[in-house]
Amino acid sequence: MSSVLNALTSSFPAGSLFHTRVRVAYSLPVFFTLVLLKSHDLLIGTSLILILIGSVLLQQFAQMFVARRSGGDVHEVLLWPLGSLARIQLGFKLKGRLFTWLSVPLTHLLICLATLPFIHQTVRFPDLLYITALPVAEYSTMSFAQLGREFLALAFYVNWLLMLINLLPAIPLSGGRLTEELMLGHFNTVSANRIAYALTTFIGFVLLLTGVVASHVWLALFGAILVAWTLYEKIRLLETAPTKDESELFLGYDFSAGYTSLEHSRQPERTMPPRPGIIARWKARRNLQQRRKANVRRQQAQQRIDALLEKVSETGLSSLSATEHKQLKQASQYLRPQQSK
Repeated sequence: MSSVLNALTSSFPAGSLFHTRVRVAYSLPVFFTLVLLKSHDLLIGTSLILILIGSVLLQQFAQMFVARRSGGDVHEVLLWPLGSLARIQLGFKLKGRLFTWLSVPLTHLLICLATLPFIHQTVRFPDLLYITALPVAEYSTMSFAQLGREFLALAFYVNWLLMLINLLPAIPLSGGRLTEELMLGHFNTVSANRIAYALTTFIGFVLLLTGVVASHVWLALFGAILVAWTLYEKIRLLETAPTKDESELFLGYDFSAGYTSLEHSRQPERTMPPRPGIIARWKARRNLQQRRKANVRRQQAQQRIDALLEKVSETGLSSLSATEHKQLKQASQYLRPQQSK
């Protein structure tokens, strides 16, 4: 399973953009070749590729802008067949974190709205929303104006499709990350991840089976990628989870703490206090989760301040960029009320 994802995400460097490293997956040229082979018209296939590249770059510009405005940053971007994967350092405020993920589908929605006034007379609106067929099968040679409107119709179609894809609550899509972020307010990190990956697996299997039944290659491939991603992540989490050494277990006893485990097993049972009610347990669990989240964000803020102060001590205050100045200010403001408690 890991070999499948490695084949999809193995990449080569393609420079940097606004201080963000850009990499291109080797699978992306293969995907573009398949698009050209599946297209009945070479010009239509080429237009779809150009529109996809431009739309993905615009979505990434928007995400970088929102992330940096909210105190975060985008360190690396990978362009692959499903759009882009970004290595993001999110800000400390929930609103900024949510808008960072929402910026991707919102960008595609804005592109759709911008192209709609120019194409409503060329293509019927219901045909634009029909995602299983292109709104333009081949370009007409009537005039350059008509050619431009047909190109914009394809741009609407591609961005409408990308918006719907990124609204799916599936990892690693923006909708999945947004769902995971919202669940962190009600569950701990492990439970939120488990629910998010279970939802992704379900959606992947539904898309895979639908694609097979409907003989839709792209839909089946998309579902297979989601299923492969979740299975790979589950295997990786199991491999990295701490386990107890088998040598510490013998006949059901844990000897990692010496022979005290035998003594504990022989002690008489103690009367347990009455179990708290459902509401009390829920409040206690929620308070614990909030404290854990606050501790994690406080550690992240402290680490960010330490890194920026180290840079200032080495190269001076003038070496900080505007984004780094803002990050330092936000992290300091976040830590100040925490330290006063």
